[in-house]
Amino acid sequence: MQALDILDGEASEDEAARKEMPLNRLKSYEANVELIEKANRYRSILMQAAESDESVRQKWEEWEESITELTLDEVILIYEILNLSLIVR
Repeated sequence: MQALDILDGEASEDEAARKEMPLNRLKSYEANVELIEKANRYRSILMQAAESDESVRQKWEEWEESITELTLDEVILIYEILNLSLIVR
């Protein structure tokens, strides 16, 4: 995640700056705890959404033909049912 990479880079710069001079503020990694937690939470949500999308995609592939048939006009459905019963006989 690009945002976390930026925070990591900033934390590294902060550490390097602290070696050269004392800074009177929270260390970067301490100040960014909330941002990192949010980023991890959003990443988790996105991963769950991707899994859900894949599940829906698989179900659609499995049921597409049946669902499409249910949207057909009643006359066409009756014709297809009659055709199927003639083929089965």
